[in-house]
Amino acid sequence: MRPVCVICTEIFVINAHISACSCGHIFHEECLFRWFSTQKSCPQCRAKLKESEVIRRLYLTESESIASTQSLSISQCNDEGVKQKYEDLLNRFEEIKSEFRAKNENLIEKNKLIEQVY
Repeated sequence: MRPVCVICTEIFVINAHISACSCGHIFHEECLFRWFSTQKSCPQCRAKLKESEVIRRLYLTESESIASTQSLSISQCNDEGVKQKYEDLLNRFEEIKSEFRAKNENLIEKNKLIEQVY
């Protein structure tokens, strides 16, 4: 299983900053607090909650077993090194996607500022 943040739809990676609502739903910390800037509820179930009820940091621990969502061909592979490289690449891909989205959001904000000036 590869859990995702339902706000940004990105898969959680091991070093991601993850927060949890009191209802139990988890999100990227940045996504959740951006949501809280306009809404005071869980983004998933809409349960009312206060910012003080949020667990700000959760830590994931990766199992050495291969993820069930991997393709059949990789899960049938007997080479543990190949499996580990595949997992590492999946995690790095998700990190790069997250970095890209953050930079894109920053660029959008800068463009808005430029438009205000002109």
